[in-house]
Amino acid sequence: MDDVIFLYDQAIEHIVRLHGFRSSKRRDLGDAGDVQDDVDSVADLLAKRDLLTFSASLRNFAESAKAVQEIRQLRVPTCKLIVPPQPPYFVDSGETLSLYQVLSRIIHSHTVSILRSSYDFHLLVAKTEEELFSIPSQPITESETILLVQTEQDPVTILALRTLVQIACSFLGPVSERLHIIQRGDR
Repeated sequence: MDDVIFLYDQAIEHIVRLHGFRSSKRRDLGDAGDVQDDVDSVADLLAKRDLLTFSASLRNFAESAKAVQEIRQLRVPTCKLIVPPQPPYFVDSGETLSLYQVLSRIIHSHTVSILRSSYDFHLLVAKTEEELFSIPSQPITESETILLVQTEQDPVTILALRTLVQIACSFLGPVSERLHIIQRGDR
C-alpha cells in the first residue's frame, strides 16, 4: 500500500505544480526582457517535466490501485487550433480520448509544446521571417494553457491543461476514497 500512497502523493504534487503553472502568466516580471524570456523558458521546461512525472505517476497509480478500468472510462476532450490565431485560439474538436490514452501519449511523446499566450500561438503558425518578426509588435494576450503532444504513432493531440487536471482530480477522488487514502496532514 505504501507504493500506492507514494504514487498518489506524487500525482497530487504534480497536479499542484501544473495548476500553478497554468495559473501564472508570461512576462509579468517587469521590464527585464531577457530575464523574463529566461524565466519563461525555464518555467516551460519545468512544466514539461512535471507533466511527464504527473502522467507516469497517475497511470502507475491507476495500475497499482487496480483502477485502470476507471481511468479508461474517463474522457478528455481534445481541441483544435484556430488558424490564423485569434482569441480564443482553440475550440473543442468534438472528439475525446480516454484519460489513460492521454497519459500514455504524454509519456511516449517525442514533442510537447505548451501554448499559453497569443505570442505562443502566433509563433507556432509563423512560416516566414516576416510573420515571425511581426509577432512582438502585437499586444500579447493570455490564453488558457494548451498542450500539443506528438508521438511517433499518433497525430498531434491538443489538450487544455485545465481540463486534464480537472479530469485527473475527478479520477483521484473516488479511487482514493475507495482505498481509504487519508489527507496528507492526517497521516
